[in-house]
Amino acid sequence: MAFIDVLRQQTLKYIAYDPIELSLIPVVRSTTVEGGVSIVDGPVRDPQTFKLIALTSNQRLTLTVAGKERIIDYHLMGAHDSIMEVGDHWSDSDGNWYEVHAIQAGHGYERKGLVEQHRTGDV
Repeated sequence: MAFIDVLRQQTLKYIAYDPIELSLIPVVRSTTVEGGVSIVDGPVRDPQTFKLIALTSNQRLTLTVAGKERIIDYHLMGAHDSIMEVGDHWSDSDGNWYEVHAIQAGHGYERKGLVEQHRTGDV
């Protein structure tokens, strides 16, 4: 068995320890006639199994997205062949929503996104 296969199996075991099943919603961007950008939700992706890893206060980093600073709350880890892109989002049963702001460089054995949580009532 190739070393990459061993790493992929270990990733799947790690995810299986505390999995979350999500149907991510992608965003579709298109240029408008006026030259602006239209952003709408695309078709919901098929359910996939991920691990949502909460970052501690000293692990949290910030990203600047469209001129606004975003604090990253979670890593969203999936199998190497999971489908996750920047802009994908989902909601939980409490009405909070989560947005993927970046994809970390892959190693061939996992796919990991940087996620910001928007809590119900946040402006």
